[in-house]
Amino acid sequence: MAYLIKLPSVAADTSGGTLHQWLKKEGDTVAVGEALAEIETEKAIVEINAEQAGVLGRIVVQAGAASVPVNTVIGVLLAPSEDASAIDRALAESGAAPS
Repeated sequence: MAYLIKLPSVAADTSGGTLHQWLKKEGDTVAVGEALAEIETEKAIVEINAEQAGVLGRIVVQAGAASVPVNTVIGVLLAPSEDASAIDRALAESGAAPS
Protein backbone atom coordinates (compact mmCIF):
# COMPACT_ATOMS: atom_id res chain seq x y z
CA MET A 1 0.00 0.00 0.00
CA ALA A 2 1.14 3.55 -0.70
CA TYR A 3 2.89 5.19 2.24
CA LEU A 4 1.87 8.73 3.20
CA ILE A 5 4.77 11.03 4.05
CA LYS A 6 3.63 13.36 6.82
CA LEU A 7 5.22 16.45 8.30
CA PRO A 8 6.74 15.19 11.55
CA SER A 9 6.77 16.89 14.92
CA VAL A 10 10.42 17.78 15.43
CA ALA A 11 10.02 19.18 18.95
CA ALA A 12 7.40 19.11 21.67
CA ASP A 13 6.56 22.80 21.17
CA THR A 14 6.43 22.69 17.35
CA SER A 15 3.04 22.81 15.64
CA GLY A 16 4.36 22.95 12.09
CA GLY A 17 6.94 24.40 9.78
CA THR A 18 7.89 25.50 6.29
CA LEU A 19 8.63 22.87 3.67
CA HIS A 20 12.09 24.25 2.89
CA GLN A 21 12.91 21.99 -0.08
CA TRP A 22 12.40 18.57 -1.59
CA LEU A 23 15.63 16.60 -1.97
CA LYS A 24 13.95 14.06 -4.28
CA LYS A 25 11.64 14.54 -7.23
CA GLU A 26 8.59 12.57 -8.31
CA GLY A 27 9.65 9.26 -9.81
CA ASP A 28 12.86 8.97 -7.76
CA THR A 29 13.55 5.66 -6.03
CA VAL A 30 14.35 6.05 -2.32
CA ALA A 31 15.82 3.74 0.31
CA VAL A 32 14.86 3.50 3.97
CA GLY A 33 16.52 6.37 5.86
CA GLU A 34 17.24 8.41 2.76
CA ALA A 35 16.52 12.15 3.03
CA LEU A 36 13.38 13.19 1.14
CA ALA A 37 12.84 16.81 2.11
CA GLU A 38 13.82 19.51 4.57
CA ILE A 39 11.49 21.38 6.88
CA GLU A 40 12.30 24.64 8.57
CA THR A 41 11.08 25.39 12.07
CA GLU A 42 11.74 28.43 14.22
CA LYS A 43 14.90 26.79 15.53
CA ALA A 44 16.38 24.61 12.78
CA ILE A 45 16.20 22.99 9.37
CA VAL A 46 15.48 19.27 9.75
CA GLU A 47 15.53 16.46 7.18
CA ILE A 48 12.54 14.18 6.67
CA ASN A 49 13.82 10.67 5.99
CA ALA A 50 12.05 7.81 4.21
CA GLU A 51 10.54 5.33 6.66
CA GLN A 52 10.20 2.75 3.90
CA ALA A 53 11.73 2.11 0.49
CA GLY A 54 9.80 2.98 -2.63
CA VAL A 55 9.28 5.52 -5.37
CA LEU A 56 8.26 9.11 -4.66
CA GLY A 57 4.89 8.96 -6.39
CA ARG A 58 3.56 12.42 -5.66
CA ILE A 59 4.63 15.63 -3.98
CA VAL A 60 1.48 16.95 -2.29
CA VAL A 61 2.91 20.06 -0.60
CA GLN A 62 5.33 22.10 -2.69
CA ALA A 63 8.65 23.51 -1.49
CA GLY A 64 8.25 26.94 0.07
CA ALA A 65 4.86 26.20 1.62
CA ALA A 66 4.76 27.95 5.00
CA SER A 67 2.89 27.09 8.19
CA VAL A 68 2.36 23.44 7.25
CA PRO A 69 0.78 21.74 10.31
CA VAL A 70 2.35 18.65 11.88
CA ASN A 71 0.89 15.39 10.45
CA THR A 72 -0.09 17.02 7.14
CA VAL A 73 0.45 14.67 4.19
CA ILE A 74 3.25 16.23 2.14
CA GLY A 75 3.99 13.37 -0.25
CA VAL A 76 3.29 9.76 -1.16
CA LEU A 77 5.72 6.84 -1.55
CA LEU A 78 4.72 3.91 -3.74
CA ALA A 79 5.87 0.33 -3.32
CA PRO A 80 7.68 -1.01 -6.41
CA SER A 81 4.61 -3.02 -7.49
CA GLU A 82 2.14 -0.10 -7.20
CA ASP A 83 0.98 2.31 -9.86
CA ALA A 84 -0.24 5.90 -9.63
CA SER A 85 -3.83 4.84 -8.88
CA ALA A 86 -2.65 3.80 -5.40
CA ILE A 87 -1.83 7.45 -4.65
CA ASP A 88 -5.40 8.72 -4.93
CA ARG A 89 -6.73 5.71 -2.99
CA ALA A 90 -4.28 6.32 -0.14
CA LEU A 91 -5.07 10.04 -0.02
CA ALA A 92 -8.83 9.39 -0.08
CA GLU A 93 -8.57 6.82 2.73
CA SER A 94 -6.55 9.26 4.83
CA GLY A 95 -8.99 12.12 4.27
CA ALA A 96 -6.34 14.18 2.45
CA ALA A 97 -7.56 15.64 -0.83
CA PRO A 98 -5.65 14.56 -3.95
CA SER A 99 -3.80 17.34 -5.71
